[in-house]
Amino acid sequence: MDAKSHAACRCECALLQGAVNDVRGFAKLTDRERQVLTLLGQGLANRLIARRLGIVERTAKAHVSSIVEKLGVSSRLEAGLMAHLHHELLCPAGHCPEGHLTNDQ
Repeated sequence: MDAKSHAACRCECALLQGAVNDVRGFAKLTDRERQVLTLLGQGLANRLIARRLGIVERTAKAHVSSIVEKLGVSSRLEAGLMAHLHHELLCPAGHCPEGHLTNDQ
């Protein structure tokens, strides 16, 4: 990798790091969106999220779109990374919305 490519990569990584560390959007999420985001953070596809939560895939997809918008990220990958990195903020010990999966499950 040349110096120019390396600098561009560092810039993109810094932007991504900033996006996934800005957790202010978590306060805007509904309990259901928190459930979906937790499953997204575990790497589940919309079809599997829907199956786990007893909803249709189209609804899961709509929740993911809403989550991406509320968190101010550009993709489901970034949203999932946020969930993975900041799970304790989504689901503090003993205070998970019903149906929420914890790291112990």
